[in-house]
Amino acid sequence: MSLHQDPLTIYPGTGFIDDVGEGEGEGFNVNIPLPPFTADDAYMRALGNVVWPIIDEFKPQLILVSLGFDAHMLDSIANLRLSLNTYAHVFRRLRDMIGKVRGVVFALEGGYNSDVLSRGSRLLIDIMSNRDVEVNEGVTQTEPRVMARVNSIIKDVINVHRNYWHLPKGINTYNYWRVSA
Repeated sequence: MSLHQDPLTIYPGTGFIDDVGEGEGEGFNVNIPLPPFTADDAYMRALGNVVWPIIDEFKPQLILVSLGFDAHMLDSIANLRLSLNTYAHVFRRLRDMIGKVRGVVFALEGGYNSDVLSRGSRLLIDIMSNRDVEVNEGVTQTEPRVMARVNSIIKDVINVHRNYWHLPKGINTYNYWRVSA
């Protein structure tokens, strides 16, 4: 599974929704190409509607994570707007899967802001070591126009992958990040 910036807007131009794999691997390649300026709330929506349900159904023995901090809002290459809050959520969710899976392996593969790489790597180590940590960044919010596009993409991914996985007909639009006014 890959959550990444829309391949029409960034190099290398791969990872479209209909790239689902071939032969015995058909349906096991899940691409969620997100529009530029996707923030924490929209990314969490993609995780909750596609990624976590497929992982729960597939029940992998081992999870390999190609960890890129280039989706962070301070990265100079990509145009996604994640804070370390989303990374912390993913790390905690994967940590909590240990015991149900034989292991979770992380490989650092992207990110061009040395401060984010340092803080993000430390966050990963702390969470996987069961240390309580706080993220000193605010949760990012996706503007409505971009969120509408994200919702459309999630629906498209679900429609393509319902041929392979038991995914819902509609999407859950619950906002994981309860942002107070």
